[in-house]
Amino acid sequence: MSIYATWLWIDDNSHVIGGCAQYVKATAEEARAAGGYAASGGRYWYRDRSIACSCGQQAPIIYQGSHINPSAEDPRGGAVLFCGVPNHCHPSVRGTDTDDAPSVDYGRLAVHQDDGESGAVILDRKQITQLRDTLTEWLDSRDPQETPNA
Repeated sequence: MSIYATWLWIDDNSHVIGGCAQYVKATAEEARAAGGYAASGGRYWYRDRSIACSCGQQAPIIYQGSHINPSAEDPRGGAVLFCGVPNHCHPSVRGTDTDDAPSVDYGRLAVHQDDGESGAVILDRKQITQLRDTLTEWLDSRDPQETPNA
């Protein structure tokens, strides 16, 4: 069992059933025939990826090389994941009945590609702060009026 708790997951499986146009209402037979489907309270949906997403929960854009400018129409796939270790998993209290523990000052940042390749690194608090500050600086340096798809 992992000691890490997920704080952020960006992937192609976070579409809102019943709230995204990609999920099509169907009969039980239609849903089963489509392969993967969702069911709840006698209602059925299947996912039609040929329909444009309407909920905004899309996977990252697939990297095509440093010489390619990305666009919103590019293929999507893979996932980005950030996980942290909850205080109750701190080595000093692991296995006890208390949540009163010091913070665990490490986080795991992972990227998964659809082809099965993945990588993960552990960042300490200083590195996470540097990453946050860099992302904030990048976001703040852009005029929201000029940012595509903002």
